[in-house]
Amino acid sequence: MLAPNAEGVVDLTAIESTRNPDDINPFVSRVNPAEATREITLRIQGVLGGRAPGAIINDRPIRLGEVVDALTLEVIETDAAVFRIAGRLIRLPVGAQPVRIRLVR
Repeated sequence: MLAPNAEGVVDLTAIESTRNPDDINPFVSRVNPAEATREITLRIQGVLGGRAPGAIINDRPIRLGEVVDALTLEVIETDAAVFRIAGRLIRLPVGAQPVRIRLVR
């Protein structure tokens, strides 16, 4: 499961540009053309439990299974929301800091 780095970024462009994600070398620089990438900014403001679990994301309520900018909300934790995109899980913590997710178009 992926999580934001210290700068609040999840960079899927490096992962998607390799054949085997387990072979990623963090010391190799990979550059994708700007037109081949895009960035999504999400702020997880809170999580909702109960009969209809969900999260408050970018000032709007999202339920399990809903899609937000190509990310599907899969799991609600007490302090995070877990999304699925391209077969990968991304855990985004609740907090005031927005998280940037870099994707290949």
